[in-house]
Amino acid sequence: RGELAAIWALGWPMGVSYFCRMAMASTDSIFVGHYNGGDHHPGDYLAASALSDMVTTLLVVPPLAFNQVLNALCGQAVGSGKKKMAGVWLQQSLFWLGISMLPFMVGFFYVKEILHLLGFSDVICQLAGTYAKYNVFWPIPNGWYQCMRFYFQAVGKPRPAMYNSIVFLFINALLNWVFVFGGPFRHMAICGNWRGLGFVGAAVSLSCSRCMQPLAYWLYMFVWRR
Repeated sequence: RGELAAIWALGWPMGVSYFCRMAMASTDSIFVGHYNGGDHHPGDYLAASALSDMVTTLLVVPPLAFNQVLNALCGQAVGSGKKKMAGVWLQQSLFWLGISMLPFMVGFFYVKEILHLLGFSDVICQLAGTYAKYNVFWPIPNGWYQCMRFYFQAVGKPRPAMYNSIVFLFINALLNWVFVFGGPFRHMAICGNWRGLGFVGAAVSLSCSRCMQPLAYWLYMFVWRR
């Protein structure tokens, strides 16, 4: 029973965190699928964003190996009573993930060409290529966030990441509303009845969310709680 309780105490906050992170990407797709402005059909925008996400996800996966190993390495360090060593592993992971991510991020600027090689239409390729360029800001901050999250999971503190993920799920939805459709600004003459950025607004909102999320987590775990 003791082992089951320990697994449950660590597992359910991690499950909520993973759900919220997947839901953030789904939120973007929902808003993109409802955008009917511009010169294209909502289905074109949705297909382009999905294909762009497919390519960019494949590009960022290899460097994420540097955070995937933290659960094992930090768990071993903490289990053997070497908590400072767990911190060293975190620092190493942050550094090497940031460095190794840079060459893969170059691929974000060639999503259009990659999809052309796969035989997709010019319209979809053009839209996907544009969408990918607005996503280039989040891979490193997102990788760093995962490093910190895995570190604190290994030392038995998964709940702050869960709360952080829940909050930013709603923040991302709010940013989508603002950047895709203009949010409240579309009804404000003083703002020129701004109607948002349209299709690329979803990518901008995700970039903002995934850059602010690790910053908020770092401030809470390393500054405020300290």
